[in-house]
Amino acid sequence: MGIIVLKFGGKTISSIEKLRTASLRISECLNKGHKVVAVVSAMGDETDRLIEMAADIDGCGYKRELDHLLCTGEIKAAALLSMVLLSSEIKSKSMNFTTLGIKTNSEHFSAKVENVDTRSIKELLDQGVVPVIPGYQGVDSNGEVTTLGRGGSDITAVVLASALKAEQCVLFKDVGAVYDDDPKVNIHVTKFDKMSYDTLYDIVNKGCKVVCKDSIEIAKSNNLIISIANPENFRIGTKISNE
Repeated sequence: MGIIVLKFGGKTISSIEKLRTASLRISECLNKGHKVVAVVSAMGDETDRLIEMAADIDGCGYKRELDHLLCTGEIKAAALLSMVLLSSEIKSKSMNFTTLGIKTNSEHFSAKVENVDTRSIKELLDQGVVPVIPGYQGVDSNGEVTTLGRGGSDITAVVLASALKAEQCVLFKDVGAVYDDDPKVNIHVTKFDKMSYDTLYDIVNKGCKVVCKDSIEIAKSNNLIISIANPENFRIGTKISNE
């Protein structure tokens, strides 16, 4: 068994109980012999809350400071999930932008990934440790934290899965699949069991927010199969590939 990257969206880890569910999904993969890398978004609506706080002091224009503020949401989630794993006797270590090895340009609040150094992550995997990665962030050539834009945790998961040559990249979302409309609004929707990157890209361009658009381009260029799954039961809802 090889490496599997599991990414947990914000609504799937919005409480300690949901973090425990995430821990179960990680444990299941470990028990099957996988090496697991966990990537997390900020819990629930934490990013929106932090942006609102910045807006209240007219601070959203100070993009360097905004990146320093917003990266804390994912760091908090990573630390908490690592604590849950450790309390379940699963070896784990949370990371942050200084140790991730994700190098970006210096465009604060919308940085692009330029290079990925996976040595620190591989060292942890070789020691039987689950690295818990805060998504959405990297570091530029000056050592400054940068963020990757909204939905950037999907980018983190995909670039790491590609760099690590992972067997799977599973994105846990609260909806658990890709549909032709929002299932929270329209009950008469069609679920896609499989789809191509191009089809998903078209759907996202029409307003679907289930997967970050930039992550689709990265996955396609690296021929990485992405699965969208239900975090409650690990049922794969949609597989996305070049086929």
